[in-house]
Amino acid sequence: MPCGGAGISPDQEVVMLIVKVFVNERQIDEIHIQNVGKDGRDCLYKIRKPYGFELVAIAHRRSKKYYGLLRDALNLILGE
Repeated sequence: MPCGGAGISPDQEVVMLIVKVFVNERQIDEIHIQNVGKDGRDCLYKIRKPYGFELVAIAHRRSKKYYGLLRDALNLILGE
């Protein structure tokens, strides 16, 4: 399965997983995870929001679905 974001040109839309966190109807946080390319069999992703994690790449296989990527990103953000 292709990474989707690998090799996109600047005029194309950026491939990104966006997660919005709500308490009742009030949004309290937002996480943006961007596809930045490929490394062997893994796709590479970077957390763009919240800020402070831009230098760390997350290697993820698309076959593990979006929730595996989200779990890895949350573990990184929470320091686990």
